[in-house]
Amino acid sequence: RVLKKPTSAIDALKLLPVKRSAVLRDGVVLRIMEHKGTREALMAQERGEISEPGCGSCAKLCGPWTECVVFPSYFKGSCANCH
Repeated sequence: RVLKKPTSAIDALKLLPVKRSAVLRDGVVLRIMEHKGTREALMAQERGEISEPGCGSCAKLCGPWTECVVFPSYFKGSCANCH
């Protein structure tokens, strides 16, 4: 299923250069095109800023990705894993 109308976050993120590959935790599979929030999170993971130290959820290895990455203008301050 293809997204018909991108969100404002997707529009903003696609203008930025990709900084890294989004590395999934072992055993995680994403269906990127099925949910706008997942696509936003993937794009933020690839283009945002690595948060040092990571958030509490990332410290507990929650979320699909191995790094805690934020995109400050979106997601109300949460990282891509928490989004």
